[in-house]
This record gives sequence, C-alpha cells and structure tokens, in this order.
Amino acid sequence: MDHPVGTVMGLGFAAAARGRMATTLDPGGGYAVTLWTTADGGRSWSAGGVAASGDQLMTVGFSDPTHGWAVGFVGSNRTPHYTLSATDDGGASWSRVARFPFGEEAIAAYPTGPETGWMVQGASLLYTADGGRRWTRLSPVVHGTVDLDFAGSEQGWLLTTTSLWHTADGGDVWRQLG
Repeated sequence: MDHPVGTVMGLGFAAAARGRMATTLDPGGGYAVTLWTTADGGRSWSAGGVAASGDQLMTVGFSDPTHGWAVGFVGSNRTPHYTLSATDDGGASWSRVARFPFGEEAIAAYPTGPETGWMVQGASLLYTADGGRRWTRLSPVVHGTVDLDFAGSEQGWLLTTTSLWHTADGGDVWRQLG
C-alpha cells in the first residue's frame, strides 16, 4: 500500500530515507495500531509491525533503523497509564519497558541509542540511561513543550509553544535559540 490509513499518532526517521509512522483506527471501540515503514523518504509506505497489545500509540521514535521507542497509554481517559515500548528489530515486534501512572501526558520520546533517550511528559524533560526503566527529571522544567527531536546522540532540539531550545552535548546544557 502506498499511503497509510488512519490517524497519524507518531512519526520517526532514523535516516533521511528510512522512517516509521504509527497510525490508529477505532474499529468499534478498540484501537488497532499499525506501524508503517518507508525506505524512500515517505513517498511510499508499507504496513508492518504493531505496538504492545492494548496500547493506544501516542508517538514513535527511532535512534537507528532497528532500535525504537513507542509511547502509548492504556486505561481510560479518566485514569490513563502511559507506557513505553521498545523494539530492536525495526518495529516488527515490541515489548513494554515501563508503565507510568504519572497522570501527565507523555508528549514525545526520543531514543538516542538502544539504552539512552529523552521523554517529554507534561512540563518535564526526562532522561534515561537504562532503556526507559528509570527516568531522571531535569531542571529547569520547560513549560509548554510541544516536541523533541535529536540528530544523533549529541544534537537535539526542544520545541515549546513560545521558544526553541538546542543542545549540542547530548542534553547536558540546553540553550534557548532566537
């Protein structure tokens, strides 16, 4: 199939041409998540792979063509539990790494390697060095965060509703741009 079907819930590119997109449909009360793959920069897509069973996918990110994370949630809108699933086979299979009863929406997760990465949850920026099992909240808190992206393990950008932040050292120091 050339075009993904459903609502786009996440998009991640590990290289300029190779990317993954997660879509979800609501066929009669349950979510069906499909992971789509492109090898030509998004001109065509093929379906393959799913997130952890029962998770409504929120976002997906890859650090390389095989290692990726998917943030989702289980439970009702009233009492959601956010989840982090990981893949080491390019999205063909996923395993749940963590479940977070934080109550704040996990906005974005971006792995910078198989065990390291970042997550934005509510107004907090979090970092993990153990594949998502434990997280460290960083200070200062960046309010109004919309998205997070990295080009490799050192160069990263954090977008808020009012500003753009950049790190050149893997997140040790963040500087506001413009």
